[in-house]
Amino acid sequence: MFVFFKEPIISSIDWVAGPCGFFLSLFLVGYFVVSRLGSRAEKQVVWLAFGFKSLMVLFSAWLYQSYYGFGDTFGYFHCARDLNQLLWSDIATWWDIVVVDPAAFELQERFLTSHPYYRSDSTKWVLKFCSILLVPGRASYLWLSYLMVFLSLWGLYQISSWTAKFEVLPPLVNRMVFFLVPSVLFWSTGVLKEPIIFFALGLMFHFLIDRRLSIYKAIGAVIGIFLIWHIKPYILTSLIAAYLLSQLYALSRSTVWKLGIVFVLILSFSVFRSSSIFDQQISGWSLNLIEEQLMRIQESQIESTDLDSGSGYVIEGFQSESIIDVIAASWSAFVTSMFRPYIWESRKPINLLSALENFVLLCLSFGALYFVLVKQRARQLWTQIPSFIGIWVVLLLIIVGLTSFNFGTLSRYRCIVAPFVFWYVLAVWWSVYGDRRSGERVVLLSIRDRT
Repeated sequence: MFVFFKEPIISSIDWVAGPCGFFLSLFLVGYFVVSRLGSRAEKQVVWLAFGFKSLMVLFSAWLYQSYYGFGDTFGYFHCARDLNQLLWSDIATWWDIVVVDPAAFELQERFLTSHPYYRSDSTKWVLKFCSILLVPGRASYLWLSYLMVFLSLWGLYQISSWTAKFEVLPPLVNRMVFFLVPSVLFWSTGVLKEPIIFFALGLMFHFLIDRRLSIYKAIGAVIGIFLIWHIKPYILTSLIAAYLLSQLYALSRSTVWKLGIVFVLILSFSVFRSSSIFDQQISGWSLNLIEEQLMRIQESQIESTDLDSGSGYVIEGFQSESIIDVIAASWSAFVTSMFRPYIWESRKPINLLSALENFVLLCLSFGALYFVLVKQRARQLWTQIPSFIGIWVVLLLIIVGLTSFNFGTLSRYRCIVAPFVFWYVLAVWWSVYGDRRSGERVVLLSIRDRT
């Protein structure tokens, strides 16, 4: 049954701005991504990803136009469109909404920003970003979606260029891991947070690709950090924590000392957290506040989750009452975030894609663990791959598992780290079997490099 709503997502302007956005995105991807790749096969991978994402834009437009009248994409676009129209008509008011805290809005601004997305700092920054992208396209959903396609592909190109320098996978396989993972193709398309996050991560990793520094790369890295901090701050904080832990862990060569460092860090943080200095001096960063926010997210997700229909899950025994509860639930959250939903848990079509991807990852992971733990192979990888990325992936998967409680939300949040997980796992497989094949002639993947 179709749902007809007052504010459709497609308007007459899309007939003009939509094709313009498509060809602009096509040009930008060709110039800033494809032209910089070395082999024909890698270019084909990018064009394949671009084609799929372009079709997904049209499919999502049809879906929201004729069936759905709600959801993040719907809300983000309509709020960004209203904010963009305000930018054209009253730039002073638009600037006030952009820079002023919502609690300080005047009566007119409160009326214009009645949607809840303006009250959250993360969603508000998505609206600001999208309202600026809409300047040439005015109120066109297709224009905005096609620009998001370019932003996500450019970010994935920069990230995969950074991982390529470690040479743990052939160049073609390395690109495929980042551009063709199904969850990435699906969830980093359209008007969502994820394309912006991939773009921001691309700005950061572009700064890390080589040691040649430039003012443009530095400014780009700052912009990337700024966007991630305001849209999904847990990604940035977990990345910083992972880097610090990896550096501390690398300082000592003894296993006993390494375990001792981890124990002392946890003990020191627990003692510091219970002290009055922590709450008085940095109450804004208090773990109590973080726990309250975590519980609020958990409760709201559980309220919107239908466990009987197979769309949600719970972490048994997790109450988020202390750091000990979080640590105790970490393993369950990690396994849930990495491998669920299982195939038998997928009672909705939207979850089936994630379930199939997770099944493949589960099989590959068991094989990788067998090679590393039983066969004692692939040990040399740990000297090639930066450890802080692995720690970051683990931390982020735990956070996502503890805060989602809905398989759709879990798949969307996890797509940020999904390419890194496949990259690590396939690197183990390639270290064992890669020498038996030459370069990019990977029979398993059925793609040849014809340069």
